[in-house]
Amino acid sequence: MASTIPPPVKALLAASAVAVALYAALRQGESPTPFVDGSEVVPRRLDGVANEGEESEYDVVIVGGGTAGCVLAARLSEDPRVRVLLLEAGGRFHSAAPSDYDEWAQTGLDGAEQWSFKNLLPYFHKFEKFVPSSRYPEVDPSMRGMNGPVTVGYFGYIHTVCSKWMQSCFNLGIPFNPDVNSAEAGTLGVTKVLTYINSSGTRVTTQSAYLSPEVMKRPNLKVAVHATVARILVEAIGESKKAVGVEFAREKDGPRCRVRATQQVVLAAGAIHSPHILMLSGIGPKEHLAERGIPLVHDLAGVGQNLQDHIVINTRFRLKPGHSMQYLRSPNKRTDSLWALLAYVRWKTVGTGPLTSNLAEAAAFTRSDDMRLVLSDSYQIKDETSGPNAPDLEHIIVPLAYSLPRRPIPSSGDMMTMGTVLLRPQSTGTITLQSNDPFDPPVIDPKYLSTQNDIAVLVRGLKLALRLIKTEPLASMVQHDDDPLLDHNLEHLADKELEGEICKRPETLYHPTATCRMARLEDAGVVDSYLRVHGIENLRIADASIFPRIPAGHTAAPVIAVGEKASDLIKGSLKF
Repeated sequence: MASTIPPPVKALLAASAVAVALYAALRQGESPTPFVDGSEVVPRRLDGVANEGEESEYDVVIVGGGTAGCVLAARLSEDPRVRVLLLEAGGRFHSAAPSDYDEWAQTGLDGAEQWSFKNLLPYFHKFEKFVPSSRYPEVDPSMRGMNGPVTVGYFGYIHTVCSKWMQSCFNLGIPFNPDVNSAEAGTLGVTKVLTYINSSGTRVTTQSAYLSPEVMKRPNLKVAVHATVARILVEAIGESKKAVGVEFAREKDGPRCRVRATQQVVLAAGAIHSPHILMLSGIGPKEHLAERGIPLVHDLAGVGQNLQDHIVINTRFRLKPGHSMQYLRSPNKRTDSLWALLAYVRWKTVGTGPLTSNLAEAAAFTRSDDMRLVLSDSYQIKDETSGPNAPDLEHIIVPLAYSLPRRPIPSSGDMMTMGTVLLRPQSTGTITLQSNDPFDPPVIDPKYLSTQNDIAVLVRGLKLALRLIKTEPLASMVQHDDDPLLDHNLEHLADKELEGEICKRPETLYHPTATCRMARLEDAGVVDSYLRVHGIENLRIADASIFPRIPAGHTAAPVIAVGEKASDLIKGSLKF
């Protein structure tokens, strides 16, 4: 016998059909992408054939269309005299503790003071377009940027379990901090996460914010995709070495193409690929380059060294029915599918609801030496923070559970995830070459948890997370479950046993930094305080790889600020 569909469900299905049809209609009217394929922008191939009508050179060539690359392309092309080419092969908002940037200003480099928090703060404000929220009146708009291209605010959804978790943090002794990005309020405390989500419920990226349709119409800006950079072209001029262009290709066995840069080549390929490209270009540790058969252009020992990343230990817990967003991740009942469909319709029609969640909706920043929170143990931990008001731990709440490598989730039920993040690791890793082929990915060895200090800090952080599960009002939403895929029973483990659990489950938070760090040559530095590569004229780097040390916070905001700062540095050096 045919099943009947209840009227509310019929209405929901009809509404979703209308939303999908409207979305399709809107998409039909969209203009084609303004990006060009790398093979179309190739001004000159290695066989000497040039595309008729194409320029064979630009003033500035930017390698990498990620977070900083889009900023650079937009800012540098503001001057119509500057011909800019951006080559591209293929977060939560938190700007870290002020003392983290004051630490950057202490590298001993000439001009290092320009990277202090006081001097870098205008660049954070320059990119921000903060939208105040009546739900969070304690946030002072005068401490934020208001006229930048990147919308930041509190448009994202927050689930009840996350609100309860924040209250539990407060009840356990973690102070509420309405704005962890404020120099006055400081970074420590629990807070609703400020996000890159706009009023229509859409994620804001530097591509959408900086490479707007108006910017892409500039005749002096070209953006090429599917352009994998093989190497930076360097010429010897007397006693000096000078970057003069870039060689790239669309595919592994395709023709190599070259473009000249009359004034600057800027690497903005990120902390993994900027050192990768430098080494492919013969710029890096000479012994390693010789092992890969790459002719030495410039011996620079720090390239690819000092990799620092934030690692997270994820724990999952069972919640009472109806207290999570698990229906979005793994719907296993008809009602779950209906709730997910309703969330989709709400987002498509009014731009609100669960699909605007940042998932990591709230966070708490703490210090591992705050014994009020972690109670007692036998660890002797070295303070790796940049100052007494800076954290070394972050705690994240996510109103659903997700599968992890070698750790699937139970097949049904409501769950949540808590992440414990090591913000100031002692451990450092490396980026090295797999081969001399630019299409082979580099070898990433993060060397996570290679010091006992890092492990001890995480044990304290994990014990705090386990205390939060038992603290009201969150405790009343939690349902104890002995399922080994969940983590309720971690509370019974001794510190040494927790160490073992931590060493089995480190995950990246995707914040790699410091592989081309801003430092003196004798300190394994790769760039100076003006972001110029040591020993190579007209070559700069502007991305997370230049961080002298990883900040105690999320890296998107400081990378955008670096892009803004680098744009001004480059503008000041151009000659016409």
